[in-house]
Amino acid sequence: MCSAIGWPARNNSIDHRPAALELAMERARLRHHEDERRPFRAEMEAARIARCAAQSRLGKPAHRAAQQVAAEIAARGARKDVVAEEAERPARAELVARLRGQR
Repeated sequence: MCSAIGWPARNNSIDHRPAALELAMERARLRHHEDERRPFRAEMEAARIARCAAQSRLGKPAHRAAQQVAAEIAARGARKDVVAEEAERPARAELVARLRGQR
């Protein structure tokens, strides 16, 4: 009964892994193509940085500084991988530097 709806039974001798792998690869290709078409990907990363800062204990100055750093990254129109890399390391370092300067 399980195999009738697409789920292999435990003792089924058919190997479904190649089909599942192919499906996963196709989904990854589609996701990559979708990401290439998204001009707002940088803004999404910027929002993530701002949310992280807002949830931290640093408060509103950190949130504002994170939004500013993220907006600068988004304004450059960087590719997704560049935005992600910059959002992880330099943006945090710049955020900390700005916060120390504000206090």
